[in-house]
Amino acid sequence: MFRYRTPPRALLRPIAEQFAAQEAIFGIEQEYTFFKGYRPLGFPEAGFPAPQGGYYCGVGADEVFGRDVVELHLDRCLAAGLAICGINAEVMPGQWEFQIGPVDGLTAADHLWVARYLLYRTAEEFGISATLEAKPVKGDWNGAGAHTNFSTKAMREGYEAIITAAESLGSTVHDAIGYENAGDGQDGDFTKFSREHNNAGGIEGGISNGEDIIVRGYLKPISTLRRPLGSVSFSTRELTKAAYERSDVCVVPAAGVAAEAMVAFVIAKLALEKFGADSARELCRNYQGYLEQIRRY
Repeated sequence: MFRYRTPPRALLRPIAEQFAAQEAIFGIEQEYTFFKGYRPLGFPEAGFPAPQGGYYCGVGADEVFGRDVVELHLDRCLAAGLAICGINAEVMPGQWEFQIGPVDGLTAADHLWVARYLLYRTAEEFGISATLEAKPVKGDWNGAGAHTNFSTKAMREGYEAIITAAESLGSTVHDAIGYENAGDGQDGDFTKFSREHNNAGGIEGGISNGEDIIVRGYLKPISTLRRPLGSVSFSTRELTKAAYERSDVCVVPAAGVAAEAMVAFVIAKLALEKFGADSARELCRNYQGYLEQIRRY
């Protein structure tokens, strides 16, 4: 089921104001990967480059790819007044990272989005595309994420506040694992690992944990006014009123159908990768075999 959600930034502001006395600061480490066509920048046209190891924070044309783009992006972020504090080459060829912070939460979020935009626009000038894809290349190649560093005034002054926060969060974000053993493994018997809750939303470490997968989507309202402002017709050059488009929650169900369809495509693609087959019947057979395997695990 899809329901209307307030944009996250609007939710963050009152929380930031409520806990302003905590003097919380954030640092975001945004990893990303450059692509040239359909392959990561620095990958040969066929096959793969040397194994990972020397690329991380590396130097030299045989280990670092895209530095000119990265440094120009850094210059533009600085010129724009963003709180960018560093860059570095990452573990996989063509993979980089920039850091935003340390600043308050609203500033970190705003500056991160603008820095992402500048990254995409800068890479475009070099005929390169940038992606925030979490796993851009399958196999033993590094993934990409956005690591979050966080502290309050109390955390920066002593260790006890850090322990208290970690113990409080761990019990609400993670899920306890349970186990049910029905019988001795004969026909009709089963074993089952389960979670009491589904705080993780069905995904842990990039892998399904067997619970329902929860996908959160956001719909941006159309920025028009019910009482339109004055405008000018491009065709007649005459004064007129700006166009009005209805932009309320009535569009959410329709958007939900589109979102569900896209999720279905993604799940179908992953199912084919996992249970690859030449026909639907063969796919179902492989899937049933997998269920039987984990049923008796």
